[in-house]
Amino acid sequence: PNPTIKHSGGAASQSVNQGTAITTITYTASNATSIASSSGSFPTGVTGTPSGTVFTISGTPSATGTYGYAVTASHTNGCSSSATAGTITVTVPPPPGAASTQTWVIGTQTWSAPLKKAQTGCTESTDFGTSNTPTTAMYRSSGLYTGSGYLYNWKCVSEQSTDLCPSPWRVPTATDLCDLDKALFNASRCVNRSDVPLSDITAKYINLWGGAYGGFATEKTVNATGYSGLYWAVWSYTSEHAYNLHFNTSGVVYPELSDLKRFGFQVRCVR
Repeated sequence: PNPTIKHSGGAASQSVNQGTAITTITYTASNATSIASSSGSFPTGVTGTPSGTVFTISGTPSATGTYGYAVTASHTNGCSSSATAGTITVTVPPPPGAASTQTWVIGTQTWSAPLKKAQTGCTESTDFGTSNTPTTAMYRSSGLYTGSGYLYNWKCVSEQSTDLCPSPWRVPTATDLCDLDKALFNASRCVNRSDVPLSDITAKYINLWGGAYGGFATEKTVNATGYSGLYWAVWSYTSEHAYNLHFNTSGVVYPELSDLKRFGFQVRCVR
């Protein structure tokens, strides 16, 4: 009789985050002398290994994408049987501390939800002080507006950027914020403006991008909640100022604004 292949372990088709091991998949052949993968491919980090008439797929994928594969069993008498086994889909996990697993695709960018992440290199505080060049990296997790993330001063963001947004994510640069604004408004230039209709801000920055009027932390208070949305870039402007995105309900959209580094703004990761 012709060889047959039985799926004997693990889901044939799986979806996992990059860097997370798949559930081991096994196939067992009968009336065969060998078994092997016959077509398709596996993600980098995942291998298919034959042992007698058992074929095992296992490993931890390091590349994203969708990978289809097939398995063939054969006999030395020349008979063979092929089974299209399934697919392994590898996706990028959200950055640690993201408020949700949802992502927003704007143009060529993918954005995470705002971060609600305690930073080991930063101090949680409800007093951000008055020094415009802060000596302590701080974040605030209290007094937050609905839908907003923690509020981080720029020292925390700049010193902990790779921990806040581990690869392939990153804390946005001022260029990233400009590219976001151009994509949202289908514009050729990135400009600060104060006459944008509130309906456009709501449609673009709130609905399409998932932004929130989270306000900002300064000294012992959180200000402008429900009025302003402010998000850090990782680029420094002066010793006291750094770039950020600012929009508010008065029609202001400043995709490349400089503000005091002692303020606490939200952070969203981009890739």
